[in-house]
Amino acid sequence: MSQQFHSETVANEIIELLTSSTFGLAVLKILIDDIENKLDSSTFGLEEIKNEIASTETEVGNIEDKLDSPIFGLEEIKNEIIVIDGLVDDIIADIGVFPTANYATLAAYVEDIRTRLIAIIADIVTIDGVVDGIAADIGGFPTANYATLAAYVEDIRTRLTTIDTEVGAIETKLDTPANFMADVSGIIADIGVFPTANYVTLAAYVEDIRTRLIAIIADTATLITSVVPKATDEQDSFTWVTATHTTNEFDISSLFTTPLTGTTRRRYSLFLDLTQAEADGAAWTTCTLKVKVKIDGANYRTVDKKEIAKTDVAAAEEPGINIDIPALAKDCQVTMQFDVALAGDATIYYHYVTEVLE
Repeated sequence: MSQQFHSETVANEIIELLTSSTFGLAVLKILIDDIENKLDSSTFGLEEIKNEIASTETEVGNIEDKLDSPIFGLEEIKNEIIVIDGLVDDIIADIGVFPTANYATLAAYVEDIRTRLIAIIADIVTIDGVVDGIAADIGGFPTANYATLAAYVEDIRTRLTTIDTEVGAIETKLDTPANFMADVSGIIADIGVFPTANYVTLAAYVEDIRTRLIAIIADTATLITSVVPKATDEQDSFTWVTATHTTNEFDISSLFTTPLTGTTRRRYSLFLDLTQAEADGAAWTTCTLKVKVKIDGANYRTVDKKEIAKTDVAAAEEPGINIDIPALAKDCQVTMQFDVALAGDATIYYHYVTEVLE
């Protein structure tokens, strides 16, 4: 209502000015300026339209920016494809390209590994039986923690039984493809995407696992070695110098390459060849062999003695002599003595096996 009134007032002023005798160009200019000022006023809506146009231009600019962003365009897709291509290259580099000289597919390669693992697991299962045999064969203790070595081995066997159970579970999973693949999927989910905080590539992660497994296998081998008795042997000869030994008792084990001394728990099986001594022209009739041990740690005491008749070691009889020395942990020696001095020097061959019990 006020706008209509204002317009009528302006019109009346224009009519009045046009009919006035004083109407001139200066007045017309004033009138035009007034009209322009009124058109610039927000009352006439032009300023508001101008603001709307400016706002629209801003929105259009935002839309153009978004269209130019790689998120909305082919550039982003291209970058993603490049990343995927790199990951695929890494996998191919780690695994190799199939078919190969030995495998038609990656599945065939994995199946071959699975088959070999099953065979290895089957061998491990036999450890239980081997340990039983060890417990039966090995002698006694006691130690601070075990009354007998058999009790010690039984303790180890119990632990191996637990391992055997776990190995059986693994074997079951390997024998069932569905279970195996489910586990593989779980591994993939656990591993995640490389690089990670600790590993640059999956190959680096696998190499770390391999290194740890090698350490575990080495520990297992040490455990088995500590349970299974270790044995060494020696074969050589010594010379019985008749001018030196005559009819005296002499420690022949001191002439061995490795004497029978030491404090390691062990036992010996000794073999002597008296062929040359028997063939000597001397009229000796008896050769005495003694096994002596430092029972008190200082003095040798005889614990076993054999008197060998010359007729018993004749070539047609048994020229080889066997001496079994029981388990001990002290210095030990074997002595020899002839009742009649040999006519000449004699070479006597020997061979012994040392069974280490610790």
